[in-house]
Amino acid sequence: MHNITPTTRHPSVLRVLRLVWPFVAIVVLLLALGTASISVIRGVRAYIGAEMRGGIIEVHGSVGAYAACKMQGGLLHITRDAGDFLGAGLPGDRRGMRGGTVVVGRNAGARAGDRMRRGMVLIEGNAGDYCGSRMLAGTIAVAGGVGAFPGMAMRRGTLLLEHPPELSATFQDCGENAHAFLTLLARSWRGLPGRFGALPEGRVRARRYMGDLANDGRGEILVLA
Repeated sequence: MHNITPTTRHPSVLRVLRLVWPFVAIVVLLLALGTASISVIRGVRAYIGAEMRGGIIEVHGSVGAYAACKMQGGLLHITRDAGDFLGAGLPGDRRGMRGGTVVVGRNAGARAGDRMRRGMVLIEGNAGDYCGSRMLAGTIAVAGGVGAFPGMAMRRGTLLLEHPPELSATFQDCGENAHAFLTLLARSWRGLPGRFGALPEGRVRARRYMGDLANDGRGEILVLA
C-alpha cells in the first residue's frame, strides 16, 4: 500500500497575503475612520487610496498602478511618481474616481483619470499616454508634458495643461480667451502641498480645445497662455 502525501499550497497563499494585507489594511482604516490621516514613509505597490472616502494619505515615495481608483473623497499626496491608471476605475468599471484630490509630486503613468467622474488630479511632472481618456467629469492639471492622445473619448471634464499637446482631429480649436474661473480654481488649491498650492491667481488666459467630438464633444482641454 502506497503512502500518499497531500500537496500543500500554504507557501503560495502566504505570499499573496504578504502582498495584499497592507492595501487591505489601509482601505479598512479609511472606511472605519473617515477623517483618518496616514503617512507612508516609503513607496507602495498598487491600489493605494482605492475607494478612499475621506482623510489624508501621504506617501513619501512612488506608488504603483491604480492609485486612487474609485476614490470618493479626501486627499492623496504622492511625493514622487504614480503608476498607470491613476484615479481610474478597475477593469470593467464604468466610472473611476468620484471625488477627492490627488497631488503627484513628479510623473504619472498612462491613462491617468481614465473614466474619471469627479474630483481633481494635480500632476506636477509629466503624464503618460491617454491622459484623461474616457473622462466623464472632473479636473486634471498637468504642469509638465502629456503623452499621446490626451482626452481621447472624453465626454466632459477639464484637462488643464501647461504645454501644448498633440491632439487628435476630433478636438476643435476654440481660440485663446480669458477664463475667469481659473482664478477661482487656483484659489481653491490654496493650502495643498506642492506647486499647485502656490499658483498665482492672475493667470487666466488659455487656449481652449473642445472634444472629443467623436464622443459627445463637451469636454475641454485648456492650454495656459
